[in-house]
Formats: sequence, structure tokens, C-alpha cells
Amino acid sequence: MCKIPQANFETVGNARRMALALYKLADEPNLPLRIPFGSDAHFLISNQAKKTIQDTDKYEEVSRSTDREDVDGKAWVRDVLLGSGNFKTAE
Repeated sequence: MCKIPQANFETVGNARRMALALYKLADEPNLPLRIPFGSDAHFLISNQAKKTIQDTDKYEEVSRSTDREDVDGKAWVRDVLLGSGNFKTAE
């Protein structure tokens, strides 16, 4: 865990610019559930997402080992999850 020095810590954000960004996004029809605002948020969330993907890949075998024996997990994902139309891709 890294620590940010507390002395003279200045934020990178600007409230006026964030309000303008929100205004620009107001008419977007397909916004994601969350949007990171600011370079700091983008950095932190991107790094956490990469770590999550690495961990998921590392423990894929363990994850798949919990499927029922009579189910092909990859086929189920393809047929059920992708078949629902709610997901664009899966490997």
C-alpha cells in the first residue's frame, strides 16, 4: 500500500470542469454504471481493473472447478449469458 504525502497535497480535480463534463454526458443514451472523473480516479480504477483481470486469469482453473460435473461451463456462458444479449463478448 502506498501513502500519499499529506503535506501540501493538492487535488488534481476542478469542480467547474467536472460540472461541464457531467453536462456533456447528460444526453448520452448508453452511459456505463460508473465513470471515473479525474486523472487520479482513472489511474486508480484502471490499475485495480488490471489486477482483478490478472487474479481472475490466475485462478481460472479454481473458478471452473466449482461448476457442476454435468455442465460445460464455457458452453453455458456462451449459450446462456451471451445468448441473453446482455453481453457483447466472452472468451
